[in-house]
Amino acid sequence: MGNENMTGIFDLRNAPDLLKKLQHEYRQLEAAPGNAYIAFNFFVTAEHMLDWLYPKKAGEPKRKQTREGELLLQICSHLANGAKHFEVEAKQHQSVAGSLATGGLFPDGFFPPGLFPKGYFPEKRLIVNLKGRPAAAFGQSITALSLARQVLSYWENHPDLKAH
Repeated sequence: MGNENMTGIFDLRNAPDLLKKLQHEYRQLEAAPGNAYIAFNFFVTAEHMLDWLYPKKAGEPKRKQTREGELLLQICSHLANGAKHFEVEAKQHQSVAGSLATGGLFPDGFFPPGLFPKGYFPEKRLIVNLKGRPAAAFGQSITALSLARQVLSYWENHPDLKAH
């Protein structure tokens, strides 16, 4: 029988649990910085941190105020909603000009592990091209890994999250 008063999912019950998920996804992205699946998961999780920290209708004003005051969260929102909906149409998404994968001449697993030293071939990188205020703050383009590092740091140091 299902739980009619479900909070969270499985053993993810609160904002600190979701932060642990975000940290896990960051470690995965760090190990495989060209993996779009992991980057997708990271930015979607990061987008939902606000929902878990300030839940329900009562938290809506705080979510909106927090996102509007933080460029990193605006970028995450744009990336997550662009990924989830294939492209964004909402007018508040004004941070990202586009995203692309560069390098990676061969697909993962094409050669046996250890055949060539790390860096022998250009490695695949995920790039986020920014526009507007985010571009002025972080540069015209940033790797997904560098952006993820800053987003994770933001959440690890968020005062309301530390209070949990």
